[in-house]
Amino acid sequence: MSKTKIAGNKKKEFQSHLKYLAVVILFAVLCGIPFLIAAVRHSYVSGDDILTHMQRVEGMLSSFRAGHIPARLHLSTLHGYAYGMGFFYPQLLLLIPLLMRLLGMNFILSTNGFLVLINLLTGFSTYFCVFRITKSKLGAVCASAAALFSYYRLADLFYRGSIGETTVFIFTPLLILGIYETFQSKKTGMIWTIIGLTGILYSHLFSFLFTVLILSVFLLVSSYIWIKNKTIRKSLVVSIGISILLTASFWLPFLEQYFSVDILAKTGNPVSPYKPAVPFLLTLRIISYWWRDLPSHFCDPIFLTYPVFLISLFFEKKNNSAFSVILVLIGSAGFFLSSDLFPWEQFESIHRVIQFPWRMMFLPASVLPIVLGVSVSNFTKKNFQLILFGLTAFLFIFYSLPVLENVISNYIQLSPGYRAVLNDVGAGDYLPTGSDLTWIKNQGRNVYFEEDLNQNKQYTYHEDGLKAELQYYIDHDVDVEFPFLYYKGWYYQADNHQPQPARPGPHGLVLCKIPSAADGSVYVFYQKTALQWAADILCICGIIILGIVYHNERKKEF
Repeated sequence: MSKTKIAGNKKKEFQSHLKYLAVVILFAVLCGIPFLIAAVRHSYVSGDDILTHMQRVEGMLSSFRAGHIPARLHLSTLHGYAYGMGFFYPQLLLLIPLLMRLLGMNFILSTNGFLVLINLLTGFSTYFCVFRITKSKLGAVCASAAALFSYYRLADLFYRGSIGETTVFIFTPLLILGIYETFQSKKTGMIWTIIGLTGILYSHLFSFLFTVLILSVFLLVSSYIWIKNKTIRKSLVVSIGISILLTASFWLPFLEQYFSVDILAKTGNPVSPYKPAVPFLLTLRIISYWWRDLPSHFCDPIFLTYPVFLISLFFEKKNNSAFSVILVLIGSAGFFLSSDLFPWEQFESIHRVIQFPWRMMFLPASVLPIVLGVSVSNFTKKNFQLILFGLTAFLFIFYSLPVLENVISNYIQLSPGYRAVLNDVGAGDYLPTGSDLTWIKNQGRNVYFEEDLNQNKQYTYHEDGLKAELQYYIDHDVDVEFPFLYYKGWYYQADNHQPQPARPGPHGLVLCKIPSAADGSVYVFYQKTALQWAADILCICGIIILGIVYHNERKKEF
């Protein structure tokens, strides 16, 4: 078949999707109405963590402008002390609102715009996944509606303000599609597995760890298939290998800082007290005070998946039935793990790490919409598919309207301005041990001499991004803390001496030992470590290899 004919067929196929994609866009816009209203009011939806994520974007912006790329240290955060959140919290997707900020949008508009875009991408990826599996457009639209309006995703989006976890829902359908196509011996599955795994890690570390755990269990159980099948085995190895390269820019610097710097979060300090998991029935309602204003009978409409799945399994086609059963088991395990049915009191240390067992609800919220779409596609009569689509859209939207109204009425807050955001570091995770936020705030942008403040010393201090210069007169050697949080990569150079690695000071800041001099200078600067350079190079290599793999797959189509 000629390239022209193939291109023409693809164009016709895309045009056949337009009216269905328009419905997906309509659902995504409806789901994002609170953000659109907030943008018009120059406000934001006050989820629990939204200010922290806004602060992350602003911290990245200041570091980009200072030439620190990738922005692992957030220069403007915590009174300009260069908070290292970029080492410990993946932030690739935040490049989108960062780009909006660089193009001149204010931080309120860029945040609301990004959240609306998350809805659109979630709807599109779910639609794409289900259509690739079933070739059913109506099934794909049903899955998109279920994914967009599932209660847990709404809780993440509006009440928790968890941007990282919300972006996970963009990539889980692609990972599921990739694994499905890989086991169907379709080489395109490799591409989607890579994008899915990479996207989940760059979105939210906790979700990635549990995704890897579930994927490992699945691969262990299905080992009798892929060990015998060379094509599947090769696809899995290549997919995982390229994903490791693509994500090296995050996990290598993360591990370097984690094992070389004494971090408060690593030592378990502060430790939150153990709290029992919530009752199972409350889990089904999305357990928390977020829903206190809603009627008590409200239950997650994602449960519509179960009867539709069972009916399709026993009375209609059985296409992809084994695949659907696996996803149903994963989703059901998520409900089980998110409640007091699981003996969390026996796993208190794990409970402390994950903080809230109901986070496991991301499993049913991710996989059950796909099961619903596949199940709808299994019905042979299109009229029945239309009925199921109408029922799905009505139930999910109807049950979501009180949530949207509640958010619009109670959670849209006027912007407090940049400064309230920039100096917010939440609970202070990932701060060097010894960091005292109150002391740092009171100290201001000044150097701190560790010895008696009455000693004979005179100095002037100047900063420029992640560089600083101290000109001084001191009559003997002295340790000085500079107003930057200590992470590996800080160096100092006194006069004509060789650069020396800085050390962590007693307040968690960059500590330098400067020699006595009648008239001397010390330069403090941050530079990427050898491991950070290696990580970025590995990531670039992964992008190149992925491009080659994609090009080869596209070439085979013509």
